Amino acid sequence: MKKIYLIFILILLPGCAAEVFIVSYEESGERLVGTIYERIEVISEKNGAVCIGEYEPTTQPIGGVGLFSCEGIGGVIKYTCDDGRKAMSETMFSSCSSGYGSGIDSNGDKFNVYFGPDVKAAIAKPSTTQVE
Repeated sequence: MKKIYLIFILILLPGCAAEVFIVSYEESGERLVGTIYERIEVISEKNGAVCIGEYEPTTQPIGGVGLFSCEGIGGVIKYTCDDGRKAMSETMFSSCSSGYGSGIDSNGDKFNVYFGPDVKAAIAKPSTTQVE
């Protein structure tokens, strides 16, 4: 089933522009900004660290698999940064082009993520949104 979800998401993403992907650290306030388009690429605004990773779907959408039912697709994002950090976050699609999540990095620092087509919405997204 994982392959079906991955194919479903990869079919959706190439038809769209790269989505904004923002990682916001809770304690330090550090922010990593970049894109998600077949893979995640973000850069730290604090130290310029480049992080690259991938998305793996873990749950099916609400109402089952369908062309227009993306809400509820859950997944795991893993990325590695050139400053030595590794991180993992759980995510949830809130629509076919946006979602949110939370995670922890290899230093034990917690962060929240947002991805979507709107830069202003991504920046304004509350950092307290977490996947349960």
